[in-house]
Amino acid sequence: MPAAPLPTCEANRLKALARYNILDTNAEEAFDRVARIAKMSFDIPMALVSLVDRDRQWFKSHLGIEAEETPRDQAFCAHAILRRDVMVVEDASQDDRFRDNPLVSGRPFIRFYAGAPIVTQDDFALGTLCVIDTKPRAFDDADTHMLRDLAAMAMNEFELRVAGRGLDEIDDIANRDTLTDAFNGRTFSRLLAAETLRARQQNRPLQLAVFEATPMQSFRLTAKKAVMVALHDICSETVRPQDIVGRIDRSRLSVLFPNTADDAAEIIVRRILKKAADAPLNPDTPANRVTAGLARLDEGCDAKGLLQRAADALGDAQSAPLAC
Repeated sequence: MPAAPLPTCEANRLKALARYNILDTNAEEAFDRVARIAKMSFDIPMALVSLVDRDRQWFKSHLGIEAEETPRDQAFCAHAILRRDVMVVEDASQDDRFRDNPLVSGRPFIRFYAGAPIVTQDDFALGTLCVIDTKPRAFDDADTHMLRDLAAMAMNEFELRVAGRGLDEIDDIANRDTLTDAFNGRTFSRLLAAETLRARQQNRPLQLAVFEATPMQSFRLTAKKAVMVALHDICSETVRPQDIVGRIDRSRLSVLFPNTADDAAEIIVRRILKKAADAPLNPDTPANRVTAGLARLDEGCDAKGLLQRAADALGDAQSAPLAC
């Protein structure tokens, strides 16, 4: 029985898994619901939300199977996380990778397996949403599409779980930009995705602003750093405790306003612009000015779309900036 090879990014994949702080936690209805939908949709005896840890696969949800984990070297899911499409095994007893697997020759006597990887925004496969049968069966394109969508729902629940923990629990050095102390781009992207999902599920407003000091390209490196630090300080002292400040690239900061109406977010943005205009961010670069773009989460817009809208609004503001 050949064990699955390790992903080339295994060390970083395990770090990504750890940041969700979900291994060995209690059952949660949100994940059981996804597994239940999968089980009912495919009329299949077993459905799992499986996470592949260093030496085991652990089940956040396990319907139709009593085990809470299995060794990683026996895990079908350890093979499934090596790909980004759905892995289908129609008859494990006829598959060279699995015919000698104890889960095939013994309980639960797996024959059919289909697993869709649960993938983070930064492209790490944490595990799978998988469905299992004790008899061989086929899986068509429509089935594959549905299982992939359900795996995306499971990933959404992981992101919502992170957002629900609150900022204090993810506030460590690995999540911070070393210059400004804002959330770094990767962490801000995760929080943006989580808050977008939360806003959708709870039907709440969400606003996103992007700030940039110009003309940054003409500044010396030390001046650029000083400007970014000063801009972050202004943002941090102006926003509310629930707002999220991130550095999304070398010259831009972004502020996420959860559960905030348009006018309230615009008031905060104008306050930041006024403070930045009242005094130069760096005495060595008195000509710099700060502009902002503000966008709301609308129907049909996802996290990436919201960020793009804010960036587009910033471009418009740089030619016709908001009055302070």
